Amino acid sequence: MIPTDVIPKITERFATIDRPVKIDFFDQLETQLQVPGRRPCPSCLPAREMIEQLAGLNDYIELRSHDFHTDTVQVKKWHAERIPALVIHGEVNRPVRLYGFPGGAFLPFLVDMIVAASKPPPTLPQDLKSAIKKLRDPVRVRVLGSMQHPHSAQAAATAFGLALLSDKIDASAFVIEDSPDIAMQLQLSRIPLTLVNDLRGFGGVTSAQGLAQFCLNMQTGPDEAASPPIIPGSMVIIEPPAPPQPPQSGPGPAKPEPRRTPGGIILPGQ
Repeated sequence: MIPTDVIPKITERFATIDRPVKIDFFDQLETQLQVPGRRPCPSCLPAREMIEQLAGLNDYIELRSHDFHTDTVQVKKWHAERIPALVIHGEVNRPVRLYGFPGGAFLPFLVDMIVAASKPPPTLPQDLKSAIKKLRDPVRVRVLGSMQHPHSAQAAATAFGLALLSDKIDASAFVIEDSPDIAMQLQLSRIPLTLVNDLRGFGGVTSAQGLAQFCLNMQTGPDEAASPPIIPGSMVIIEPPAPPQPPQSGPGPAKPEPRRTPGGIILPGQ
């Protein structure tokens, strides 16, 4: 799944890992049977193959696989919402979650996040440190983006980087190619989109400082929280997904006329 010319670059990047990193991977058992309530997951197998290939490039990376539908203890523990899901946690044990196939722009992002999870928190600028310390309640940050859009991965990296700095930040990224239902629900018209506490969000990429301040503003006054400064050119306008059309029903065959029995009872047409 990983291009052969990219593997040496990833191996070199992983050479900086010197502490354990754990990846909990969630998918579902492929079966020919149709299980009620279980949707097909066409990206589960390629996602599994890719993450197994990545984990095999460094002995410090521990990959653990779980069935989303049967391993309910691990699903609850790591708050996995859908599949395929990658939960990455390492040195500071602050998990970050990626939902969908990590291809395109999300592959280098995933490599960087695995490396970042293995490191202790860096020294922070004072303004960023101050904003993070002021967070009094947990904050949920969700980033929606496309694997075809590099700035989507950049927005996800900003959210994940902040989550590795603060246990108050719970960060997830969704590859919209594998989450069309979320795109439909939100009538997504711009990517990347960063949502905070599922209440308000902004399009484009901001800095760690900008995202931290926005999270803080959402706690102190969500109705007045203004969007943070955005990197010019980092947002793309897309066509909102069209709602599914109801199935077309034709006139169909004519129904037989009712018939009357000799005893006078009327029976429906058969």
